[in-house]
Amino acid sequence: MYRVWYSTESFADYIIDHTLLGQRNVIKNKMYESDANNPKNFHTMPDHIRKILYLDAPDLIVEKNNEPIFSIEVTTEAGTGHNAFQRFARIAASVENQVPAFYIYPEGAIITRQGANSRWDVINPAVFKALEAVMSIYDIPALLYYFPSDIRQFPNPNPANAPHFANKGLHYDNNIAKYTACPDSHNSEMGEMFHALDEVINITETRGVLDGRIALLKSLVIRQRRDFMNNEFMIKSNGQVISSMSPLSATEIVSSDYLLN
Repeated sequence: MYRVWYSTESFADYIIDHTLLGQRNVIKNKMYESDANNPKNFHTMPDHIRKILYLDAPDLIVEKNNEPIFSIEVTTEAGTGHNAFQRFARIAASVENQVPAFYIYPEGAIITRQGANSRWDVINPAVFKALEAVMSIYDIPALLYYFPSDIRQFPNPNPANAPHFANKGLHYDNNIAKYTACPDSHNSEMGEMFHALDEVINITETRGVLDGRIALLKSLVIRQRRDFMNNEFMIKSNGQVISSMSPLSATEIVSSDYLLN
């Protein structure tokens, strides 16, 4: 039996309906994100779910027979500067607990600022390096898929021509009533993600949850996405060294003595 823990039920339905979960026995449960914002209900969550939530809550966690098999985080915010890392703790907590993590993030979002032309704010390529580091440390998939957008067809400097300009250039699913605010399920990026989720489900059912986790990074589907992400980092970093990218500006090094005091 599968159980889907969700923050938003429409996103739970979106994942269930577009993956093998739609052919399985699935129970849906509301996820209470933290002790801080929901103290009355958070402690009713199973311990193996609370371990993933200890840093921050993803949008979805799927488990099989009380063992989590993957988590998903989805956002529509522009990925420039530090933004792509604001939810990174959710990915890290999942992978640290040996649970594959999937991150849906726009390659770019159209930003309109007063007194300036509209432009695409693009994803910070350092997030690909961070995800690769997490995978190398824990040997568990941490994969990013682009939230569908018009960025490749209508790049800067003229994003105002993008057909989805009113939605920051992002493509939402046509079934607005059932899949509210979900990515366009017909987009190739989402198709590849559904394929990867099905791969996790198949390997889990074939090898078991724990043994399946060990085998995931060897899967061709997972390796191809990992290669894609590394290639995206190379293209988008455009020769910059990782230390020059903006998230490091949010870090300050202090001595241990100072911290202890």
